[in-house]
Amino acid sequence: MKIERIEEYDERFEKNIIDQHGAYVINDETYAFQVLDRDTCRVTFSNINYLNEAIEEYRFFGGHESQSVACRQATMKMRQRY
Repeated sequence: MKIERIEEYDERFEKNIIDQHGAYVINDETYAFQVLDRDTCRVTFSNINYLNEAIEEYRFFGGHESQSVACRQATMKMRQRY
């Protein structure tokens, strides 16, 4: 399984997702984490198959303390991108 954290411009992700260190690609599937507030983040994904792996990567590499806290205690709002 190949997991890649996107840190620079990538047309598959919105700029604010990349700026929040929330852009991941796992086996060519996209997973985007957007912090909405202190305890909620939205996850947008192209395929649910690797969602758990994406969540674990985001928790580990979130970048900002607020993001790590948000994801650990979050009510995840999930939306599949078709």
